[in-house]
Amino acid sequence: MRRYILPVIAAALVIVYFAPSIVGRKEVSRFLLRDKEVVNAITVKRGNRRIQIQRDGSTWWIKDSKKRYKADSSKIEELLEAIKETRLENPVTEDKSKYATYGVAGDGDYIEIELDSGKRGIFTGKSGPRYSLRYIRLNGDDTVYLVRGRFIDLLPGSVNDFRDRTILSLNPGSIREVQWNEGSKTLHMKKTKAGWQIIDRDGRVSPVEDKEVSGYLKALSRIVATGFPDDDRPPKDAIEEGYIKITADRVYTIRLYRKKNGEEYYLTNPSGAYRISKYTKEGLFRELKPLGSAEEQPSRNRNKETNPGEYT
Repeated sequence: MRRYILPVIAAALVIVYFAPSIVGRKEVSRFLLRDKEVVNAITVKRGNRRIQIQRDGSTWWIKDSKKRYKADSSKIEELLEAIKETRLENPVTEDKSKYATYGVAGDGDYIEIELDSGKRGIFTGKSGPRYSLRYIRLNGDDTVYLVRGRFIDLLPGSVNDFRDRTILSLNPGSIREVQWNEGSKTLHMKKTKAGWQIIDRDGRVSPVEDKEVSGYLKALSRIVATGFPDDDRPPKDAIEEGYIKITADRVYTIRLYRKKNGEEYYLTNPSGAYRISKYTKEGLFRELKPLGSAEEQPSRNRNKETNPGEYT
């Protein structure tokens, strides 16, 4: 008889351990969001902070209580995919007295998904036995679920997390003229029937090699920030060092700022202020030498080390 005691005790312990998952368990296996359901907005509430992601046609916007910004659509799509892959298949408890234990009592983080069919609220709670698992509860549903919570990790903590960092995006072939000034250095180049030409300070016109221009235009056509300065403006001690004016379907004017006594750079345009790397700055404010100039060959040698087409 004794040989049966230990197995019975072990089985009893297993039942006790998994009791929250199997007592009163419902047959559940459904996704948090179905593929065909269209999401129009997502609201994230964390403490007193409220961030809203909203669709306007084919464009996504992100906003808080103060401002609205264009969102990075690739990050939105990644979040939506993570929500759609979340399966409700591990009910833990329906005991309301245990909600606080799992962090889903209603006083913590909350997500609201707005669909064509209505709104779906989700209380997000504590981490589960593994870091990738999280406890959640749907608003209007008494059940606490243990799910793979990848979508929770992708939620924005601030509007800047999902803001579009694109400063300028153009077809390189649409650019017809470029002018820039950085301190004592300048460049003015224009596309003519004869090809691209550089115009010097005295108005003299000289041709420039097409291969060199094409790499430079690629850098100009896609300018991406590394982040955003506080209050959406360059720091108070930043100095305006120049500007770049690009003519395509219209004229785009972007101003350059540098933090005093440092190598932190910022660009501004009517859409806002952006932080950029030194690498990006050097790619935009790059001197091109006209064909036949004495400095042409050394310039080409330097270009092999810093390919302008690699700047973003």
